[in-house]
Parts: sequence; C-alpha cells; structure tokens
Amino acid sequence: MKSEPHPSTTANSQVASFQPLPRERQNIREALLTAHRRLANDLQALEEAVRPGAANLEALRSSLAATYTHVCDHFHGEEHHGYLTEVRRRAPHLEHDVVELQQEHRQLRMALDDLLAKARLAKKWEEALAESARDWLHRLRRHESKENQVVQDAFNRDFSAED
Repeated sequence: MKSEPHPSTTANSQVASFQPLPRERQNIREALLTAHRRLANDLQALEEAVRPGAANLEALRSSLAATYTHVCDHFHGEEHHGYLTEVRRRAPHLEHDVVELQQEHRQLRMALDDLLAKARLAKKWEEALAESARDWLHRLRRHESKENQVVQDAFNRDFSAED
C-alpha cells in the first residue's frame, strides 16, 4: 500500500494544483484558490500547535477553536453560495461527488468539534490528542485536494463543451 505524504509537506502544492483556465473563468478559479490559501494559512497555526514537541495545551485549544470557526464558515460558504453550488449548476453529473464532499464536511466538523471538546477538558498536554489533531489535518487536506479535483473536473468539462 502506498503511503500518503505528510499533510505539512503537501499543503501548498494541493491548493495550487489547477490547470490554466480560460480568461472568463479566472475569477472563479482565483476565488477558490484564495479561499483555500486562507484556510491553509489558518491551518498552519494548528500544525504548529500539534507538531511533535510543542506540548502547549493553551496554544492547541486556541488553534482548534479558531480552526473550528473558520472551517465551519468555509464549508457553509462552499455549500450554500460557493463552489459546490457552481459545480452542481455546471456539471450535474458530479452530483454524487458533491454529496460526498458535503458528507465529508459534516464528518470533518464533527471530528473537529470532538477534538475541541477533548482539548477543553484536558488537564494537561496529551500527545494522543495532538496525534488526533494531526490525523484530522491530514483528512482535511485530502478532502480539500478531492474538492479541488471535483471543481476542476466540472470546469474543464464545461470548457470542453464550449469549444
């Protein structure tokens, strides 16, 4: 089984994986990349808080809380007036993928909520909690990469139809 790269080594490469798009679609592409770059920047603080040897429970709590707020807003925006809505409009054949991404949003939110609750209850640094947060970050990075691919597929198919 092929091992996946550690999320901290792939964060920037995943958000910049799109192929060039026609000029009239650049604003949508740029908006997606900007949103994912902002999310990547916010997640960097969480990565720092859970790096091996960090052992700062307050930094972990603070980073988890900030990440929770931003991720919930990010997912809500994508689902209700963002990229997933546009994918549905442009590529109805990708509906199954969109539903799957929305299910992953819920799973990621619930897992992050659980991490935040555990961090708030912790009396001292727990490496197991940091490892769970690192695992969550890895899951989120995979999700974002998958989401980028679905959006790219929707727009590439749309462009091919226009040619």
